[in-house]
Amino acid sequence: MSRLVSYAQNAEDIRVWRATKDLDPTTLTYVDVGANEPRHLSITASLYDLGWRGLLIEADPDLANELRIHRPHDVVVESAAAATSGTMTFYRVPGTGLGTLDKAEARAAFERGFEVAEYEVPARPLDEILDDAFPGDESHPIHFMSIDVEGAESVVLQGLSLTKHRPWIICIEAVEPGTSNPTHQQWEQMLLDKDYLEVAFDGVNRWYVSKEHQDLAGAVATPFNAIDSGADGWVTETTAHLQDRDNRNFNRRAWQRELILNDIKAEVPTAEYEKQIHELRSALIQVEGSRTFKASRKMAKAGKKVVHKARQVRNSLPGPLNRALIRHRHLKHVTINLGHLTDPAYLGNPPEDRVTWITEERRPPLPERGFDLRGFNASDEQVAREWLAANLFDSDEDLDARMDNHDDEVGRTRAALRTRIRIANPPTNPTWAGGHRILFDARALQSPAFGTRGIGRFALAALNGLKETHEDERITLLIDKGLNALPPELVGECELITRIDEASVSRYSVFIEPSPMTHSADPIIPILHSNAYTLAVVFDFIPMHYPTIYLRHMAARTEYAANLDALKLYSDYVCISHLAKRELATLLGRTTNGPQAFESVVAWPRDVLPKDALESSKSAKERNKNDDNFGPIVVMTGDEPRKNTFGALAAIGAATSHQETRD
Repeated sequence: MSRLVSYAQNAEDIRVWRATKDLDPTTLTYVDVGANEPRHLSITASLYDLGWRGLLIEADPDLANELRIHRPHDVVVESAAAATSGTMTFYRVPGTGLGTLDKAEARAAFERGFEVAEYEVPARPLDEILDDAFPGDESHPIHFMSIDVEGAESVVLQGLSLTKHRPWIICIEAVEPGTSNPTHQQWEQMLLDKDYLEVAFDGVNRWYVSKEHQDLAGAVATPFNAIDSGADGWVTETTAHLQDRDNRNFNRRAWQRELILNDIKAEVPTAEYEKQIHELRSALIQVEGSRTFKASRKMAKAGKKVVHKARQVRNSLPGPLNRALIRHRHLKHVTINLGHLTDPAYLGNPPEDRVTWITEERRPPLPERGFDLRGFNASDEQVAREWLAANLFDSDEDLDARMDNHDDEVGRTRAALRTRIRIANPPTNPTWAGGHRILFDARALQSPAFGTRGIGRFALAALNGLKETHEDERITLLIDKGLNALPPELVGECELITRIDEASVSRYSVFIEPSPMTHSADPIIPILHSNAYTLAVVFDFIPMHYPTIYLRHMAARTEYAANLDALKLYSDYVCISHLAKRELATLLGRTTNGPQAFESVVAWPRDVLPKDALESSKSAKERNKNDDNFGPIVVMTGDEPRKNTFGALAAIGAATSHQETRD
């Protein structure tokens, strides 16, 4: 059973729902005179959520604007409902919902300490407003009308003839604001004379039904009760907030319990381990005291001497033969261990490339298209737009499900698809970017470990190089406030921003992106669509080559695809290897040979190498001056279990087997 939230202050919307629940809600219409806020204390907000549509009449310009934003499928009339056309003085009480046309009510609010401001607003009879909203000779059925105008109910009813437009149910505030003093004597007779029946008073409002729909009287007269809550799922707005808070607390406590239980399961069972250690020691004593062990010790010593002699002989062999033996040894070691130490995908045997959610519980269907790493065409965009429109996934239950401990994988997927759509729709003419400032994406530096990570060290070297050639006052750093703050020594006097929009692009002429594949491109799309000089540092395309390892889930796949789209928009590139350069050329659809060959700098910052690496490299280069392939071999693992570290180390051993010394 889904939850239904009543936003009305006195559960008035539940009475209306109960009276009309057997009808198709998408065919039902309301008129809310004095609509006030879009949700809080709104008598029609829950009906809107159920599929009703209608007319919202609100004289307060600020509230009318809020209604347009939050109730886009309703018609909003920014006017006062009155007896005649013209203008009226509207007394606005900011922040209270107590705006009124009644001067006495405004004075009472002022005397209670509220600020009261006077505005001249257009005024029209309610009949005229309804005629414009529902044109034609035939009366458009109005199933429910609410009138809540803080003391001006009589004025509103003077402009409503109840002949052509006859609401089935009418709810009118019938007490002075903030009191229990009745006011219905001033206007009730107008309704009774038009064949309306009074059916209830709920302490604040009086309820009426037309004689032609008097069969609804019993349902309207029944107040909110346990059956509405238990059988139909209705809760008040306050209860809904409390439930949401409790659910969040419950989820948080559940996560904490799970973490604690996992820790307990992972703890070393000390008593059991001590028992096993004692048994091993006893067995070891027995082995060491046996004759077999003593004999094997003597044989092992003899064997070591033989191996030592063999190594001496091997080292005296001619170079080509010695290198062949070393390579054979490495390859034998790799052959034995590669199968169980390396993911099959690295060995050319990946599993089926099937993209899924991380968790399948309470998830929308996967988009059929829009996550292809090879590109994003018009058909992909159409499918992505349709999926986004059909899968808002923003109900209270859905939002609870999105607190999934996976950074909201549904929200991440929606954001990445929107980013792909934005990237695919640049302006007709590139935005002009001719300012004097330089924009630098510093998000790769917003981690305490940036100094030990490859990308972070490259980004640091790039920023330091930029600061050496330009003053801080000319540099703007793009940051993410959701990440760790940048160290003050890195910020210096640089400006900090979180995103760039079309209006601010003209301030810049250069954009440097040291990590284009690790953060969302969404904050930088406007400058990529401009004529600014844009430079990206390209590391590798490992996830693209091994999607079953890195991109098995929808959010990660779509985010990476969006970053590939953005990477194609840069003016220039710096690659960290010739392999990255070749793969980048393939991604961009450029050739690597001939006069039109793709050109890009391949470089490493000096700061990334160890302190004595340059001198060591020079001396090693001198020793290997006949080796055209000489240079540093770098394996960047970062203790990342998905990376093929074993294969890389084995390959290095084989590749350097011919060197006399290997630094």
